[in-house]
Amino acid sequence: MSKIISKSIFTKNLRRFWPVWAGYAFVMFWAMPFISYVNLFMLRFDRTGGQLEDSAKSFFVDDSIPMMIIFAVIMSIIVAMCVFGYMQQAASISFFHSLPVDKKTLFFTSYLSGFVMILAPNAFAGLVTFLICLCNNIGVFTEFLLWLLATTVIALFFYSLMTLCMVVSGVGPFAMVIYFVASLYYLGMRMLIEGIGSQVSYGLTIGSSSLRGPLGILSPYEFFGKLTFGNILFRSGAKGFGEEAPMILITGFIVSILLITAAFLLYRVRKSEESGNFIAIGFLKPVFRWGFAVSLGTLLTALLMLTTESTTMSARVELFIGGLVFGTIGFLAAQMLIMKSFRVFKKSAKELAVFLGVVVAACFVIVICSESASKYVPRPEEVESVNVYFGGIAGTYAERWTDDKDFIRELTEIHHRIIDERKELENYYEDKLLYREYAGFGVMNITYNDGRKTIIRNYRIPTDHPINKELEALADKYAVVLAFGDTRNADINRAFAEIMMGGTDTYYGSVNGESTELSYEISAASCREVFNAVIADVKDKKLSLNDIQSSSFIDLFPYGKLGNDRYADTVRNNLFALVFEVKNINSEKYGYTIYYTIYVNDRCDNIRAALVNAGIEEITRDPRNKVEDVVEYQ
Repeated sequence: MSKIISKSIFTKNLRRFWPVWAGYAFVMFWAMPFISYVNLFMLRFDRTGGQLEDSAKSFFVDDSIPMMIIFAVIMSIIVAMCVFGYMQQAASISFFHSLPVDKKTLFFTSYLSGFVMILAPNAFAGLVTFLICLCNNIGVFTEFLLWLLATTVIALFFYSLMTLCMVVSGVGPFAMVIYFVASLYYLGMRMLIEGIGSQVSYGLTIGSSSLRGPLGILSPYEFFGKLTFGNILFRSGAKGFGEEAPMILITGFIVSILLITAAFLLYRVRKSEESGNFIAIGFLKPVFRWGFAVSLGTLLTALLMLTTESTTMSARVELFIGGLVFGTIGFLAAQMLIMKSFRVFKKSAKELAVFLGVVVAACFVIVICSESASKYVPRPEEVESVNVYFGGIAGTYAERWTDDKDFIRELTEIHHRIIDERKELENYYEDKLLYREYAGFGVMNITYNDGRKTIIRNYRIPTDHPINKELEALADKYAVVLAFGDTRNADINRAFAEIMMGGTDTYYGSVNGESTELSYEISAASCREVFNAVIADVKDKKLSLNDIQSSSFIDLFPYGKLGNDRYADTVRNNLFALVFEVKNINSEKYGYTIYYTIYVNDRCDNIRAALVNAGIEEITRDPRNKVEDVVEYQ
């Protein structure tokens, strides 16, 4: 039984490529221990011991993991091209295969020596960082071990992928191209196909939510990036793994083993004379031709649709033409790379004809499936919640989530009517599009979510169409629900009123050089009374959905969602802002407190009366609320 590792080749690789791993160790020293030391030194001036420990743990997770993914991607390329670089030239392969070791020993020795060049600097930097924390009486031993495990799996995956690419291609730079394409292929192709499907159907918008579970490994950057968000790697306030981390790490390890196994099996059948070819494995050449043609054809067809103002029918024509023309270009280009010649048409004619037949069939499938999906409207009882964006329809530009069953039922009824009258709506829009007339249209986005899947629709409704009138009536009828949801039993923790200029670190204004910041606290006893007054003004149509903003972060108050271009209009057209911090009855389900910002105008009699009763009536007559313009704005 032959050895798996050759000690002499292993040590020779480490000595020969010492600048690679030594340079990486130097970079890692500055990226981990040095920065960690500087951060802890600076934080000692304004943090307690517990806060210092939290900062150290955060550094091991949220701050360093994204950096380690980038380092793993780059080092995998450099190290794999070093230890497997001999496969790019037939003479080098012949020399290595003449050594008194078999292919298995040569392959695994090269692979493991390269992996040590990545792993050792990581472990060194992590250990020194841990010792720095230990010297500062900060216990992060568990976090250090979990960090080391996570970074090892990440490095193992990307290094195994690059090793496979080096075996498949006989040209180093092209192997690097395959490596990046393979890492981004699934996510990119899914987005392109979804975009094409949305163009060739009426109102259909296909969601691009990330894959859940082990299949997320098809998008490795996003998949491993989950280890940094929401305390997934480390539970908040407790040591140990979070819910998704074991699945991510186990999946990454298993897929890495599968990649390296595939690389070894292909390495055994790889012929020396294939060195220097773009694809060095004979039976993979048809796979490359078809894959390259499909990918290039999909990309160029999607770009064609995005750069032209296509109607549904013209988009379908572009789909077939683009698929045939760009698919042919991609197929012949791939064959030229494989044969290293421009004269490839005669030898590829039969296979090209079969390929184009498959393309036509695939285009028909896309059109038929997209058309069928665009006609689907979920039953109200299937819908858990709905998100509606009225882009100029119903007199508002607001986006709202609600789970009100009556609203969902009436919205699905209108949705059915949109589908029934799609020909009229689509023809009206296409006529306007032909003459570049866009006025008189509103955009309505509907997102149904039943807890298992999300169904997104996007419709352009003429403002003079009866359906738009129905949507206006629906928005008026359910204005309170759309603005606040079910807040009857909600706890209003606190509230305050603020004049429309100033009050945040980001936005400020002045009149004749004088600052106008002013804020009034509303007593806890008066919060519910003032909030009910807001609801009354909404019912009386004195407040619109445009006047009400909501977020889960107080940092967005009060102007963050309006955008800079609307700030001056907000100052001129409103008297002041009310902010309510509300613990919604669904806060346990959604996990956050909601902040409502109400932009009060001079017609809001109920609000102004409630503020007078609350004892802060001066804000209703403060002269600085009568500002006509913004002299200075940043």
